[in-house]
Amino acid sequence: MKTRNATMLVVGAVAFLAIGAATASGQDTTRTSRDSTARRTTTTRRTRRATTSATSETRIPVTKEATGEVAPRVDTVTVYHTDTVTVAGPMRVDTMRTTVTRYDTTRIETLPAYLIQRGGMYFGLGGGMSLPYGSLRDVNEPGWNAQAQLGWQPLHSWLGIRGDANYTMYAENQDYASLGGRPDVLTGNLDLKVGIPLFERLFGVIPSFSLYALGGGSYIHANGLRSKLEPGVPGGSGQFQAVAPGPENKFGWNAGAGASWHWGATELFVESRVIGFSPFANTDPAHHIPITLGFNWY
Repeated sequence: MKTRNATMLVVGAVAFLAIGAATASGQDTTRTSRDSTARRTTTTRRTRRATTSATSETRIPVTKEATGEVAPRVDTVTVYHTDTVTVAGPMRVDTMRTTVTRYDTTRIETLPAYLIQRGGMYFGLGGGMSLPYGSLRDVNEPGWNAQAQLGWQPLHSWLGIRGDANYTMYAENQDYASLGGRPDVLTGNLDLKVGIPLFERLFGVIPSFSLYALGGGSYIHANGLRSKLEPGVPGGSGQFQAVAPGPENKFGWNAGAGASWHWGATELFVESRVIGFSPFANTDPAHHIPITLGFNWY
């Protein structure tokens, strides 16, 4: 009886030791698996950090299109990237900050001065020739003229205003040279200038082409100007009798047209006008016609 009890005691002890060894082996396997998982996670995180670091140090190549025409602008962009790594136990969040430098190129274009048109106040000079018509014809010969002007013409506006002074010296007619020296005419004119919107792109965008009309009042100062008498006036030999009345001041009118080529702050113009007035009561109306080529500067 005692032998049986001893035998059962020994068998129970052996079984208990076997169960304890199996349990210990299972616990070691779990720890080994956990350590292996942690090592793999750590290795993955280090590899990702190394890859991000290598990528962030790579610069984007920039090529300038033309020397002196590109102004570089540097923008710095900070990108935040969050990785979450789960280890047996509570969740841990790792944050990696990656800085990326981006280079942008901005083209700055400067237009040449002749492409930038200007308007507003302008000053002009010109010259050409003058023709006598009406009662001035036949007793005076064509001469030269000079002109200075000041005006206001807004850019792309059809209406402007201009004042000018025009001086003309006529040539002598040999038949009437004994009456005095060469006649001259000084006129002051104040005009409205009206643009005519036709053929503006006749010569392309630069220069812009413009037609215009102008007209207004005139003040005439004439010295030694010859004029024809009306038919039947006493003291003459017909309607071609010439007179030399000396200095005279008259009011009159003027009207004309012109064309201009405008680029930048410069304008080339050519125009012709009729300046009308009556020299004397016993003469026909006189027509003084200057033809002028010149420049305006805005």
